[in-house]
Amino acid sequence: MTGLASQLQTTQALGSHSDRLAPLIGELKTRFGDNLAGILFYGSCLAGDDIGEGLVDLLVLVDDYRRAHTGPVGACLNAMLPPNVYFLEIENLKCKYALITLTQFQQKMHSRIDHYFWARFAQPFSVVYARREDIKTKLVGHQIQALTTFYSNLVALQGAPEDPLDFWSDGLRQTYACDLRPESPAHGRTVIARAPEFWRNVTKALMLECPQSQISTSARRMDWRVRRVVGKLLNLTRLIKAAGTFTNGIDYLAWKVERHSGVKVEPAEWMHRHPRLGGLKLAFGLWRQGGFR
Repeated sequence: MTGLASQLQTTQALGSHSDRLAPLIGELKTRFGDNLAGILFYGSCLAGDDIGEGLVDLLVLVDDYRRAHTGPVGACLNAMLPPNVYFLEIENLKCKYALITLTQFQQKMHSRIDHYFWARFAQPFSVVYARREDIKTKLVGHQIQALTTFYSNLVALQGAPEDPLDFWSDGLRQTYACDLRPESPAHGRTVIARAPEFWRNVTKALMLECPQSQISTSARRMDWRVRRVVGKLLNLTRLIKAAGTFTNGIDYLAWKVERHSGVKVEPAEWMHRHPRLGGLKLAFGLWRQGGFR
């Protein structure tokens, strides 16, 4: 086992939130049955003390989209542009869970243009459920690939890291520029500051272990230019899709943007009846008022 693999195996282990998350994990097991391969806990609540105060972020990994959905439309949308995002509340715990197959999750760790998954899951996460031990092993490999993809893209853009925390903070800032993000560009520094030793350790390991990329530096820099355009379009499409799958998705979108940017837009009543069309209209209004950067 490499130093990086050992590091990630340790950080992926479930910490002090195990008992508190049990109701959510139990409900997801009931919903997806033997189609459920794994559940990852990530995001701001992972570093918090009381997960009951926030919105828990979970990634649900399944074997097959058709078995995970009640109809073909949801399965098709999930496969075309993962993930689908859903809301779950149980025993005073609020959860936003994203759904993707284990196979597609692995593929997204290599994506040249769609940074959604490798930018998120290069960051610390805990495996709160895995159906088998070999799935845990695979998830270590997938996070290694996410870190390798992120690292290789950043080195091409800004050179080898001198200060690991600055390197990854700027890396998150670069990915935020590829999204319709309500957070300020400085938010990346806050995220990295939650686990400074993690980033120092993985950087040291990547500098020793990261394989030589077969993609040229100039090609990777071009990828960043394309990503800043295409990434925003993909992000907008995901937001509109989530407005139709997420319980009270319109209200959630408006709340999230106001929370991070201070820009407030009151959703019209018709938007709740037609959430995907309303999501497009709401996103445009928020963008015009500066809610997305």
